[in-house]
Amino acid sequence: MIYGIPPHPRVVLYDNKTDWSSQRHTAQIIPSLEPHLRKVAVDSYADALRVVFICQAAISFLGFLACLPIQESVLP
Repeated sequence: MIYGIPPHPRVVLYDNKTDWSSQRHTAQIIPSLEPHLRKVAVDSYADALRVVFICQAAISFLGFLACLPIQESVLP
């Protein structure tokens, strides 16, 4: 939840008979999904990876900038 706004689900499943909680955290279910649900699942994963990559790149760049003023000293 970002800024107190709940996330909007990409897919709403109205099947209350199926217990999805045991299969939610595994990638083995992806091939068994219908094509439109598979695309939504893969797109959601790609969006999550994109955010992680951008944050990691920004942190790495800031770390590089923090290392620039370090002086090289000759060891005795």
